[in-house]
Amino acid sequence: MSISWRRGVVVAALALGAAGCYESDYPLDPEPLIDLNPAVLGTWRCLPLDGEPDEDPITLTVGRSSGRPRVYDVVWKEDGVTPDRYDAYASVLQGTTLMNVRGRDERGATGKWTFMRYSLLRPNVLHLQVVADTGMAGVANTATAVRAAVERERNTPAFYTDVTVCARARKEK
Repeated sequence: MSISWRRGVVVAALALGAAGCYESDYPLDPEPLIDLNPAVLGTWRCLPLDGEPDEDPITLTVGRSSGRPRVYDVVWKEDGVTPDRYDAYASVLQGTTLMNVRGRDERGATGKWTFMRYSLLRPNVLHLQVVADTGMAGVANTATAVRAAVERERNTPAFYTDVTVCARARKEK
């Protein structure tokens, strides 16, 4: 499963689309309103939660976007493959933080939005989940309806699909 999780689950999770991951025409907030969380900035080594024993880790780099306050610059890099790039920013819905994530290429933001929840299980262990498409079945395709549905279901465990767990990479000397 070495490449399948990378290009399937992870790409879906980070907004390029695949089965199981909800995609929206609208972000939860039309613009970034929440400051960056310094605890998630940095380089992470990630594996899928349902991966094979011989899976190679992927490098996830989360930084500050240059020139765009409150926006994360995210790079998902696997060995031997062109990195995938994303823009992300946080929205808070009644105390729950979710990330609005969208792919980016050399022309800028592309594609639909995916909503991701992260948990810092420990200061150096990051768990990523995405809103599952089954949890959004029947929701009208409007910004108001999407936000209301996510806000209503945000604390329901089955609303999310587990994607990956990551350990903070050592800083280069």
